[in-house]
Amino acid sequence: MIAVQLKQARLQNAKSIQDCASILNINESDYENFESGLISPSLPELEVLSFVFDRPIQLFFESDLSSDSGISPEKIKMVVELRTKIIATKMMVLRNEKEMSINDVSSNTGILVSDLQDYETCEKKIPYVEFDALCKLYGLKTLDFVSQDNLIGQINSEKEEFNNYLKLPEDLRSFVSKPINQLYLELAKKLSDTDVEKLRSLAENLLEITF
Repeated sequence: MIAVQLKQARLQNAKSIQDCASILNINESDYENFESGLISPSLPELEVLSFVFDRPIQLFFESDLSSDSGISPEKIKMVVELRTKIIATKMMVLRNEKEMSINDVSSNTGILVSDLQDYETCEKKIPYVEFDALCKLYGLKTLDFVSQDNLIGQINSEKEEFNNYLKLPEDLRSFVSKPINQLYLELAKKLSDTDVEKLRSLAENLLEITF
């Protein structure tokens, strides 16, 4: 089970057996044995690999390889194809809104007319450099196209949230991570969503009670 997960994680991260063996400071043959199941890596070695592969260590112990906890090549392909179609359609809509012809866009960006036609019909993926040029022409930023509504976006969002958590002072991280403090966190969230005037009124009432 661990052997299969290790190989899957390594391939998804485009790492070679030599790369991983070097990171762990072991022989390449030993690492090959990890992936073939002949030798089991130690927990510290798995911890290092989980960090290198940016993969929660729990996933190495998942018995269901079809679980959504990992990103299969099929899912990645599906996400890329869907997002390519969405962006292509958006580009065509933007061009029409600007009342520009394909030739107009080509003249302003230096992109071949044939390539622009292929981009809008999804015959070709838009290279980032040309995508950035199109965004500038249409008065947008590339980040305007970044979506959080798909698998990759959700994972990136979760990573960002976790990174924000790590930036908190140690005492706050400790407070947040304790289940017993959940009620306080829920109260804080409700207060943050409360209208300012209501909070001011609540504070005044508390002062009256106190004094």
